[in-house]
Amino acid sequence: MIPKKQLHAKDLHHISMTTFMEHLSLDIQGYRCDTEMLFCVLTKAALDNGSLESACDDLADVADGNTLREQLNVTPDLTAAQHQQRYRDYSHVNAVIGATLDAVQDEVVEAHSRPMIVVDYAFGRLDEWMIQTLITRWRAEVWTQGVAYVTAPADHQLMLRQDYTTQAEQRSQAILGQRGLWGIVDLF
Repeated sequence: MIPKKQLHAKDLHHISMTTFMEHLSLDIQGYRCDTEMLFCVLTKAALDNGSLESACDDLADVADGNTLREQLNVTPDLTAAQHQQRYRDYSHVNAVIGATLDAVQDEVVEAHSRPMIVVDYAFGRLDEWMIQTLITRWRAEVWTQGVAYVTAPADHQLMLRQDYTTQAEQRSQAILGQRGLWGIVDLF
């Protein structure tokens, strides 16, 4: 059975880029990379639960991870008002995720996974609430880590990056069920 409504990767990419450009105040105009490239790479890294470098390796015609990281580090010091605006942007993305989660599950996930139809029916909104809670927690962790990283002295950033990479790898293994029951702790 072919679903009547389909969400294609190019459509999701277009929607994501439009939303990022509209709501996130980041302007990169380097000779090797720009804001859209950075958003594409960050989106890929987030979706894959991977690193900036691995996302760059997977995508064609993008700058390397170090170049993008340098552009992020060049971001000027923010005033308190600018920092608050970025946090509002970040919170807005959480709200969009929460508002669209049920529709995405209904249109995309259930169309390709019959067991999810049963889960959605049996648990009502509980499954969406759990997923939204996990995503919101993970995004809060990434926000905190990102602020800590960009404000850390250069000699401390390597250690932070290694710690964050280890945490992301553990969470990825937990999601894939490779860490057994104890791995569930890594999800929270």
